[in-house]
Amino acid sequence: MPDEKKENQPTVRLEKLFSPTSLPTFYANNARVAVSFHDIRVYFVEARPAPASLEESAGVPSSANLFELCSVIMSPECAQALAQGLAKAADTYQEKFGKLRTPPPDM
Repeated sequence: MPDEKKENQPTVRLEKLFSPTSLPTFYANNARVAVSFHDIRVYFVEARPAPASLEESAGVPSSANLFELCSVIMSPECAQALAQGLAKAADTYQEKFGKLRTPPPDM
């Protein structure tokens, strides 16, 4: 049955990718996800150490300020395709550069 579904789906060929010359670029080191029946929204966030929170001896922040940079709204199908693409990219990264670091338990 799953093969029948794939055979009946139309194929779309991408001709060319156009990017605006002023495409916004963001650095995000955090994200959160919100889900509704119709769509999935991903909020990209930058967590920055709070100025007074740095422990002088270790240089490790004890608290952070979170800055929401943008949100991307997509269909559940698009979100699933994105998740698969990200998983594949993470696998490729690990093949080239080694295992990913494990985040500290309090993150």
